[in-house]
Amino acid sequence: MPSACVPAANSSSRASNVATTRAAGPSVSRVAGAVVVVLFVLCGPAGAQDAGSKPTTPAAQDAAGKPTSAAQDTGSAPTPAVQDTASAPTAGPLDGDRAAVTAIVTSAVSEVKLCGLAIERSRNTDVRSLCRKASADNARTAIAGMQLAQSIGATSATLQPSPAARAELDALEQYSGLDFDREFLLNQIEADENAENNLRYAAEVATDSSVKHYENAVLPRVENNLQQAESALRRVSEAAP
Repeated sequence: MPSACVPAANSSSRASNVATTRAAGPSVSRVAGAVVVVLFVLCGPAGAQDAGSKPTTPAAQDAAGKPTSAAQDTGSAPTPAVQDTASAPTAGPLDGDRAAVTAIVTSAVSEVKLCGLAIERSRNTDVRSLCRKASADNARTAIAGMQLAQSIGATSATLQPSPAARAELDALEQYSGLDFDREFLLNQIEADENAENNLRYAAEVATDSSVKHYENAVLPRVENNLQQAESALRRVSEAAP
């Protein structure tokens, strides 16, 4: 579902405070800036502006103030991590963690693109509200995932949607109005249900503590977005003639 995105984190029974201290201020600002950069790269200026922020081109910074490789200026190509032979990825249990983080990043980027199309096509307030929140959540997931991928040597992680997401975009572009809303929400629910199951399993079998923490942090966002998608589908169905 892509083009213009907006930012903002599963079964029907599933279920922030803003820090105002001087110390917390810079960290919040950097995270927000990084989210806008990712949305700008993936969805264009309209997506970043719809989030309530101006398009940002400088590279994002981590808490220490160093440039990160997760979000980059649109004028420069992503630079892969350079590893020497001593730090190159090694085979073993960590391979599963690398694959899981890579899959989560790809899924998050795909969701941002799909929500971009929904923001452009849908006039339903529930759908648009869902996509604003899901876009911001998934942008944060992708940023954190790219940083983690670099630290564990998951060099195949990129800020690119999956081939399946590209095919889904093409399919959804054939719909409009209520038909679009219904198809989009059905796809979202199926994707979030699969993501929830995969995250639960990945967190159980993860061997790296940082990977397990990341997966457990992403899971509530997916659960929340799934619940919101299910509610939106019920209201869209009730409004259908």
